[in-house]
Amino acid sequence: MNTTTKIPQFGILEGWPGCDFPDTVPVQGFYGNVYIYIWYIFPILHVVFGTFGNVMTSIVIFRNFRKMTSTSVMLLALACSDTMFLYMTPFRNWLLYIFKVDFRGFSDFGCKILILLVYSTYQASSWFLVMLTFERVFCIVRPHKVKLYFTTKKAIIAVCVIVVLITGHNTHVFYGFGNHPVSEFLGREGCQISQENYITFYRYYWHWIHFATSYIVPCTAIVFGNTFIVYKLRNSAMDSKRAETASASNTRKNDTNGTTSKLRPTRLSKQKKSVTLMLIMLSLIFIISQTPLTIFLICESHLLYDANKYACTDFPEYLDKAGKFKFTEAIVHNLGYLNSSINFFLYVLSGSRFRKDVKALLMCRRLSRAHVVFSETRNSSLRNSDLRHSTSL
Repeated sequence: MNTTTKIPQFGILEGWPGCDFPDTVPVQGFYGNVYIYIWYIFPILHVVFGTFGNVMTSIVIFRNFRKMTSTSVMLLALACSDTMFLYMTPFRNWLLYIFKVDFRGFSDFGCKILILLVYSTYQASSWFLVMLTFERVFCIVRPHKVKLYFTTKKAIIAVCVIVVLITGHNTHVFYGFGNHPVSEFLGREGCQISQENYITFYRYYWHWIHFATSYIVPCTAIVFGNTFIVYKLRNSAMDSKRAETASASNTRKNDTNGTTSKLRPTRLSKQKKSVTLMLIMLSLIFIISQTPLTIFLICESHLLYDANKYACTDFPEYLDKAGKFKFTEAIVHNLGYLNSSINFFLYVLSGSRFRKDVKALLMCRRLSRAHVVFSETRNSSLRNSDLRHSTSL
């Protein structure tokens, strides 16, 4: 067996039981080596693409500053929270693995603030998506009252309320975290749990609370809301097709009687496909990126315990389990970062109006005075109002 006298970097898990290291340590296997390269490459890609996308989204919105809508406000809040999360988490991990620098460890107060921002921005992004979904559902259920209830002012108030509630919900980290970790968390230096009586809450209760507030409740609302929207869009498409058929039949009768009438070409099918694509992509990206991460966080304590019990008795087995743990950790975390880094590209792919605004921005063209990128509809028709409002992206 190949051995080395040097302890592998980042090879020790949290909760190291405190026994002496063996004189010779087996070389880490495939998983123990690959996860390091995952942290070398993917976090910075998330930061670069996510920052570019969120900045572009913000610029497009601010170009229509005088005509901002409630949708614009929520998307701007989402872009800000996603950008902050990218720099608090993937960028921090990239610096940690590349340069061995952890800015959470610069001060005890900074440690607490940054942990608070990580949880708060992560949860806020989920609830901003819920707000967007609820607005689109309301647009279909009460199309004539959308502009009355979903104003820019009310959207700003809603965003502020969500930020305050979520921040208050996470303030317990000021008590539990610090730069002087307890002995059970000495596997990683710097910003860790610093209070003994906080460990039980964090391990056995907090992950479930975080799971509920950041994933299960928002995910359920988004899935049910988008399912309802797609269902209504499908019915609207069928109604439009029947109306078009009836109009064509009337036209043929009028032509037979010597009169003519012009049919307005319908864009319902194209709109339905665009909205359906956007809703499916947003929902799938949220579910696919967040489900593995939240499950991993719930199981993290059990996985750490399962690996650490071999630390003092079977060190090769310990390194193997530690390598698999860190490989899984790297995969699910970087998959989770997708939710904060690719929303802009989803808007471009699925929203023709947003795509035109981005093109105009890149080509330095002025927008027309009547143009609003995220506009509420004024159409009195349910069929047109729900579709046009939903396709404003």
